[in-house]
Amino acid sequence: MSRQMLQKLSASNSLLLICDMQERFRNTIDFFPEIVQVAQRLLEGSKLLGVPVVATEQYPKGLGKTVAELDLAKYNVPVFEKTCFSMLQCDKVASHIQSQFSDRKTVILCGIEAHVCIYQTAIDLLEKNFNVHLVVDATSSRNRVDRFFAFRQLERLGALLTTNECVLLGLVQDAGKPQFRATAMMLMKIAFERFDDIACRFFIFFNCAIKSKRKVNVAKITVSNTPFLVPKPPANLEDHFSVKINDTLYEIRAEDLIRIKELGRGSYGIVETMLHSASNTVFAVKRIHLTVNDEEQKRMLIELNTSMKSGSCPHMVQFYGAMFREGDVWLCMEAMDLSLDKFYRMCVDQKRIIPDFVLCKIARSIVEALHYMKQELNLMHRDVKPSNVLLNRKGEIKICDFGISGHLTDSLAKTINAGCKPYMAPERINPHDEAQHAYDIRSDVWSLGITMIEVATGNHPYSKWKTPFEQLKQVVMDSPPKLPNRNFSEEFESFVELCLKKNFKERPKYKDLLEHPFLKRFENCENDVAAFINEVLNDANCGAVSEIASTLHKLSFSES
Repeated sequence: MSRQMLQKLSASNSLLLICDMQERFRNTIDFFPEIVQVAQRLLEGSKLLGVPVVATEQYPKGLGKTVAELDLAKYNVPVFEKTCFSMLQCDKVASHIQSQFSDRKTVILCGIEAHVCIYQTAIDLLEKNFNVHLVVDATSSRNRVDRFFAFRQLERLGALLTTNECVLLGLVQDAGKPQFRATAMMLMKIAFERFDDIACRFFIFFNCAIKSKRKVNVAKITVSNTPFLVPKPPANLEDHFSVKINDTLYEIRAEDLIRIKELGRGSYGIVETMLHSASNTVFAVKRIHLTVNDEEQKRMLIELNTSMKSGSCPHMVQFYGAMFREGDVWLCMEAMDLSLDKFYRMCVDQKRIIPDFVLCKIARSIVEALHYMKQELNLMHRDVKPSNVLLNRKGEIKICDFGISGHLTDSLAKTINAGCKPYMAPERINPHDEAQHAYDIRSDVWSLGITMIEVATGNHPYSKWKTPFEQLKQVVMDSPPKLPNRNFSEEFESFVELCLKKNFKERPKYKDLLEHPFLKRFENCENDVAAFINEVLNDANCGAVSEIASTLHKLSFSES
């Protein structure tokens, strides 16, 4: 099969095909969160530019439906079930394309898996003289080697390897068109992290060799880590763990846990509440998919090690145990009722003002936890924000998510980019000199100050940034944020002002914060805090207790 001359992209001549982006692939496909994010962008762009879309699902009874994030129904995308690998070998797909889009000869292709369904679909399209633009940052496989060689072979056969941004701007063609501004805003909105440099380096190396017709000496390729490794569980991690609950020792296995609901998901994996019926205990289970990526392995090990050592701190989410199952590490943690960001939004919805004694308990709990991490574990959290603070109906407030916690060397951490940018301290966004690339725990004190303003007012103190320059101006150059005039106590205003000193050397460390009058003022207010939290949750009719009771009722009903 020879290369054909590719036509320039045109919205009037193009068709987007989304292949098999289904739920069961979530924890097995490399770069899954990223390719879903890019596919969302392609869908939005196609709607904006008038490019029709067709999607398929490979044996959905076994592999599940298309992931909810894509929301194909919203875009009126027809979805065809198939069992054959190539989309074009499915008669319904082929006839639909022929009857509805016979005048469109350019196909924008993305999906799963690069070396199977995408590969065979692309070959069929090329044989039928379609121009194939394969969106590599929206296409992946379980194995990076399969992904790489599928791309390499398809490029040699005549497909054009491209990216989502290249496709969308290629469809727009002219900055004078009315669609350009909306497309540009959409492209800026998602901060997409590039795929790791290993795949890129392999790809560039082999491409250069192919074009120059040189022999490739694989032994001379130098990369920081190899993509040919198979992920292995951390040492001593088995498919079960033992834990004592109410003086009874239980052996916990994955098959013993009953899923209650999903709490959240991200690039790390998924968090769900699960019931261990034998002990009548609910766990928050974080399932982290193992990859061969060094940074992801490091993050998982930090979270595992930090969680295992959190037992004696009442302000860190308690750890029950960990196990390895089907390529995932399962961390079983204490189940809390909700996160602080959801809680303060409930208060806003209910027009409640969070009182000082609750704000005090929140701040003190966070500082106690951070102080414990510094003193006992020699770690700083580096990602302090409302979504990483949890609370329950007993009035307990605890921090979680230790995956990017940094080890301290001479009380300093060195990874500048770790953490969430809206809560990042000025010295981490723009270090004044090379020596300041190391920072100390007072960067987390800044994040605490931003968190307390957000919780107290119901709004983040900074407007949303569209560019890094806006962030640089507001956080580094402008004055630090302050509490608005809303009858906050002088002690609370003083506490926040100290946390948000622009010069980190002027910010107090944890032991000094714990002596601040604001944190001393309400040391014994647990009952009042619990009562306030219960009032808010009862009015919102939510919380783990009611959900667990409902689940137990359903289980007992189904067994009877």
